[in-house]
Amino acid sequence: MGADKPGRNSPNSSSKNPRVKRRPGQHMTPKQRRIVQDAFLAAFQETANLTAASEAAGIDRTLVRYWQEHDETFSFQYHAAEEVANDRLRAEIVRRAVEGWEEPVYQLGRYAGAIRKYSDTLLIFQAKARMPEYRERQQVDISGQLDINGLAADADAKFSSILQALTKNGIIDE
Repeated sequence: MGADKPGRNSPNSSSKNPRVKRRPGQHMTPKQRRIVQDAFLAAFQETANLTAASEAAGIDRTLVRYWQEHDETFSFQYHAAEEVANDRLRAEIVRRAVEGWEEPVYQLGRYAGAIRKYSDTLLIFQAKARMPEYRERQQVDISGQLDINGLAADADAKFSSILQALTKNGIIDE
């Protein structure tokens, strides 16, 4: 940086102490922070997307993470908003799987009508999530031999050595 231009660390800098790192959102008053948090939470419930909700509230997504870690009230409200957002997503999954949607059909460049489409995949995922009988069965097959006699002999040897050490140190009597 040139000497004629004041930088962050120059004596003419407008910052009070350039070595002190500012916390995210430190410039906000409590009232401003509450307004921004409310705007974020409302957008998050609608979009179910952290980045989109942060942009809608005019903040960086890292500030949301900071609030989650340092503001217990916000963290609680965030998780409540997350549940609302998840419910909205679940409702949309069911709507697309069960009710379907109208998709326009064009022939020779002209609108010829619409056809109702459904998402079998979304229906399958919803069934698996809600009904155990539709989930994949997972089975672990363990085969081989286990030498129990060898394990027992090792355990007996360790027990004997511990018993001898306790006896030797006068902790227990023979």
